Amino acid sequence: MMQNKHIGRIIRIIIGIIFLISGFGKLFGNGEFIQGIHFFDWRIIEEGLLSWLSTPLFTRLFVSLEIFIALAYLFRLVNPKALNSIFLLLLVIYSFDLFLGYNNMLTHSYPLLFLWNKYASIFIMPFLIFSFLFLKKTDWQANKWWYNLLAIIPVFALVFILNPIFIEDYQSIKTPYQYRSNDWEIVFSKCKIKSIPIEQENYLVVFASTSCSHCNELAKTLGVTKRGYASSRKILLVFPGKEEDAQAFIQRNKSFFEYIRVTPDQFVKIAGFSFPVVFSLTNKQTDFYWLGSNFSYKAIHEEFIPIQNNQ
Repeated sequence: MMQNKHIGRIIRIIIGIIFLISGFGKLFGNGEFIQGIHFFDWRIIEEGLLSWLSTPLFTRLFVSLEIFIALAYLFRLVNPKALNSIFLLLLVIYSFDLFLGYNNMLTHSYPLLFLWNKYASIFIMPFLIFSFLFLKKTDWQANKWWYNLLAIIPVFALVFILNPIFIEDYQSIKTPYQYRSNDWEIVFSKCKIKSIPIEQENYLVVFASTSCSHCNELAKTLGVTKRGYASSRKILLVFPGKEEDAQAFIQRNKSFFEYIRVTPDQFVKIAGFSFPVVFSLTNKQTDFYWLGSNFSYKAIHEEFIPIQNNQ
């Protein structure tokens, strides 16, 4: 019996460390082994599970829960029966996610909630299942209830401090645009050459530099949104520079949209010197645009119809 308690203590420590790595990996992951919070958001959206209005809140709450559960196992904060029930729920979610992870284009190598490399998950998941079955047979004395408050409040606060959600994220800040047809003739002529029906469809025209980190991030966001939402909204990418750079950009970000290339002078004439820039173009006219930082969760949600609302 005493031996089981020692083994149980060791297992709780290992589980706590795994959950800490999983939780903090989502906050600080650099993509080499564990992805960061943006990949977590993208995975939720790409699977069509939630919308952009709810996903950022859900991901941060889930990360907070993971870190709190880690502390609960390490410091016996919660009654073992209640904690094991939460552990079982997480196992079900992680197992379901392993299946989803093989159907995902942008982050197909990473499970949705666990965000470990899929090969590492092959070894970690059996251990977690064994741990759950073993801990069901063990018991321990939980610490007093106020220990939970000392842990849960700072944890939830820390996650939102490190990855904040701003008021602007839920505002659609459009900048008025004085449309000049002469400036856009080069875009229309390039589209005509490539048989892109920009004159008949509603397009988001994204001016992006292939070397700009914010442009790459926006391209990933648009890619997962298009795959996770149902929408008639078309997307056109406009690049300055070389063909091979444009192709590499599209492959890297899994943003398989129609695109054209223009000269740097033509690019700056329309988009200016700040990019990415997103224009809403309808019937060859646009009255507003978004700078990349203003293309918020709400703006994306308004421009695309959530897939669950279109079934």
